[in-house]
Amino acid sequence: MSSDLPYIVAWSRILEIGPVKFGQMLAAFGLAGNAWQASDSEFRQFGWGPETLPKILQQRKTINVEKEFERCQKQGVTLLVSSDEKYPKLLKEIH
Repeated sequence: MSSDLPYIVAWSRILEIGPVKFGQMLAAFGLAGNAWQASDSEFRQFGWGPETLPKILQQRKTINVEKEFERCQKQGVTLLVSSDEKYPKLLKEIH
């Protein structure tokens, strides 16, 4: 299991973060955990707009990374990321 997986789960809980925005964050910060720890001002580089960015930053402050990940584990959720060998190849081709 990747140590970044709990942060990937947390980011997936934010409605405004889809594959494109998530990709932008990974390109800029390297890991989902680095993005989670980044300052609010570091997110301005993405130009996500005056309505979207505040929503994202506010939701990030309300999500407990560890609790979200534990909830998935307790419910028996299988978590796959695109770098996982079990991740369906066709899903990698869509955004």
